[in-house]
Amino acid sequence: MVADKETIERIVNFGVRKIERGTGIHNTTVTFITKNGTVKPVTLRKIIQFLKEQKPKEKPFSADTLSDLPDLKELRDMLDTKKDKKHIALLDRRIRRLEAIRE
Repeated sequence: MVADKETIERIVNFGVRKIERGTGIHNTTVTFITKNGTVKPVTLRKIIQFLKEQKPKEKPFSADTLSDLPDLKELRDMLDTKKDKKHIALLDRRIRRLEAIRE
């Protein structure tokens, strides 16, 4: 099976050695794939799966929207100020970020 251009580009950009370390597939095989070489489907599937797992992760709470603001404030007010200091600080940070967006 031959890799498509997008996969070859992702392999080259990510790095042959990093893929070798992450998948256990020898670097000569990975280099062969980047030169339009034919390999077993299982081999190519391992590399593609590894590349999918390495995608940059989203920042936590980046999905918060302005409609979440009242709920976050209510949750913060429900927490015990002595026992839940860390959670309150986290919620305060999220609330401040959303309020900055609103303004």
